[in-house]
Amino acid sequence: MINNWQEWAVMIILIICLGIIAYKTYLFFRSATKNENPCAGCVSSCELKRQLGTKGEDCNKSIKRKHKKCRE
Repeated sequence: MINNWQEWAVMIILIICLGIIAYKTYLFFRSATKNENPCAGCVSSCELKRQLGTKGEDCNKSIKRKHKKCRE
């Protein structure tokens, strides 16, 4: 069967990973059956857009841009 200690370590890590995935899936479906929003802790696209906008404004304030005049 499994003779090497490295094989045992890999098997233990795989079992732990599968356990974490199963637990997260269980929590997702449990919150869905309780009529809770399973995505309540997630960041929405509107929130990401707002954060990107404020970060861009802060960056523009700290960097002074030089405007070049075009000759005709």
